[in-house]
Amino acid sequence: MITKCKKKGKYFKKKLEGLKEKYPEYIKEIRVLGLMVGLEIKKDGPEVVKKCLEERVLINCTAENVLRFLPSLIVKEEEIDYLIGVLDKIFKKM
Repeated sequence: MITKCKKKGKYFKKKLEGLKEKYPEYIKEIRVLGLMVGLEIKKDGPEVVKKCLEERVLINCTAENVLRFLPSLIVKEEEIDYLIGVLDKIFKKM
């Protein structure tokens, strides 16, 4: 199970790095420890959380600008892809 979590965490990070390349004006830093993921952004974090919730994605925000993702240990790559698509859509509109 630990190996699978690390693999999915690396996959998640790779996908977030793609978003960072696409939106460097919004994303400052990506932090990953297994499947605990933090995304430090340069914009209003609570607003992104609100927009994610409208898309049926539950995340939270700490320190006003760090989006925190704590997916289930059995999260599928397709679900990570869905989240990345939601974030892409949100950043595109900002």
